[in-house]
Parts: sequence; structure tokens; C-alpha cells
Amino acid sequence: EGPYWLHPPRRMERIDDTSADAFADTFADTLYSGNTRGYNSGTKLGKSGAYDMPPASASILTKTHCGSRCTFCPPGRYLETPASFLQQCLTGSRKVTKRNPKPDTAEYEKRYHTYHPSLVSRAVHLLRDPFDNLVSRFHHEQKEHAKKGENRWSSRYSNDVFGFRRWCADEDVKYGAAERDADWAAYGYPADLPRRFEGVSCHGELFRYVQWHGLAAEAADALDVPVLHVYYENYSSDLKGET
Repeated sequence: EGPYWLHPPRRMERIDDTSADAFADTFADTLYSGNTRGYNSGTKLGKSGAYDMPPASASILTKTHCGSRCTFCPPGRYLETPASFLQQCLTGSRKVTKRNPKPDTAEYEKRYHTYHPSLVSRAVHLLRDPFDNLVSRFHHEQKEHAKKGENRWSSRYSNDVFGFRRWCADEDVKYGAAERDADWAAYGYPADLPRRFEGVSCHGELFRYVQWHGLAAEAADALDVPVLHVYYENYSSDLKGET
């Protein structure tokens, strides 16, 4: 559900693009170095054009989902280390005009960019009840598959309690072998974790929720930035106090 990085705008000048692979190679050396050369904030260019930067005293709220957020996926796709998770937090995409578009057309392409850690000055960590979050992710899957016209998926996983339970049960069964084969200890978890999953519906989703929020807290600690914790439920019970 977050965190949302707050970037000091004076440090977000347009600089050369750097790929995620290059970032991975230099991550350990640059995490605290303050070297921003080669990293692109991606804030000045986009589908809607260029914008003036806000005053240096302000910050730009930038949403990031970080890593470990796939749905219906095996452990190999969601197990993260603190470093790999933070790299995903600092990586995002934007739509830009294609370099060589067709004549008389406006074509755009998606490009991925990685921010330098030193650009983050503060963070907002949004939390939501894990069971509400689980249902919300199911609804999101419903919308995504409907947009793609995947009627077979929607037919199997109807948008009701029965479809939801089947969705959970199918993932539990589908990735059982992958969970037993995964090296959980390498990521700091008990080696017998798959045994503890037994009988827990949607345990992959619940594990990803717990891992995500734990790693989000570790990411903020590694960046040594102040964090504002916002609780989703307060938007309905205490909107004025929360905002």
C-alpha cells in the first residue's frame, strides 16, 4: 500500500538514464555515498509534457509499490532481500514519446528508471487491514483480467465469496511443490515454513503482506529517513485527523 517517497526537488535535476541492471551492480557502493550521477528522477518528462519544479523547500510525493507484490506466483518471484526490495522501491516506469514514432502520430513507450537512494528525504508508509487488503487484491485481479477480456479466468473466479475461496485454494495447491523446494532459510525464514503453511488458506498472499511491510520498514531504516505511518481505515473513521 506504500511507502510513498518524498523527494527534495532541488536534487532531482534531469540526468542520464541508468538501467536497473547497472543500479544492481553499484547499489552497495552508492547507497550512502550521495553520488547521484547517472540516475534519472524521471519527473520532468512524460506523456503530458514538462513541468516546473516546486520550491526547494517542498517535496514531491512519489508512489512506489516496491517488490514482493505479485499475485498467484511462486516463492521465486516474491522472496526478497532487503537490498533487492529497496531496489524495487527505487525503480519505476513512465511513458515517454518514442524516439522514432510513425509520421504524424504521437506514440509512447514505457521506460523504467531507478532513483538514487539519496533522493529520498522522507517516507509515508500506508497500512491496511491484511484481510481487507487480500480482498482488495482479488478485486484488482478481477478488474485486470476483465480489461484483458479473459473471460475464462473471470468464469472460474467469480466476483463473490465462492470465486475468492477458489482463487485462494488454487494458488495454495498450484505452488505447494515450489514452496517446499524454496530455500526459505536463505532469506532469514524458518526452513520448515511450508509445513507451517498447511491448512492456511491464501497463505502465499498473507506471507507476501507480512514480508512486504517488514521489508518496507527495513528500507526506511536503511535510508535513515523519518516515516509517517498512515492507516487506511482511518480515512473512513477519522478522515480529518488522518489528513
